[in-house]
Amino acid sequence: MGIARGRRRALALAFAVATAASLVLAACASGPAHPAGEAAPAATNDVVGVWVTGESYGSPQLPYLDFASDGSWTGSDGCNGAAGDWSVDSNGMLSVTAGAQTLIGCDGVALPGILSQAGMALRQGEELILADTDGKALITLMPAPAGTVPTAAPTP
Repeated sequence: MGIARGRRRALALAFAVATAASLVLAACASGPAHPAGEAAPAATNDVVGVWVTGESYGSPQLPYLDFASDGSWTGSDGCNGAAGDWSVDSNGMLSVTAGAQTLIGCDGVALPGILSQAGMALRQGEELILADTDGKALITLMPAPAGTVPTAAPTP
């Protein structure tokens, strides 16, 4: 009986070692921390441009956010204009200040308000994701098509 028990232990140990080795190899083969298709922290150049939701609203103007390379931003919810300053660090942490905004009610989307709540900027393909500081998405934006936003600067 002692030999059979020893063989079972040896087989169990060999199985455990093989399983651990395959898990390590799988982890090493998984590639970069942010594979294509997954959101990654945005750099300054990733954020600069004019962004929209890609949806249409009953508002007089298309809601947008325009991030300039000088660290200023302008935006609209479709009726109300807003502006301020922005920056993003190497981890995608977003810092935003906002000035006064008009308060006309409309059927747009409160992009300036969402921006002021965002703590992170992430990129996933062509999309810009504004997220809270835990990385939970608040809104996903796309580059504004040429000519759709009156103040549009070149898109990313």
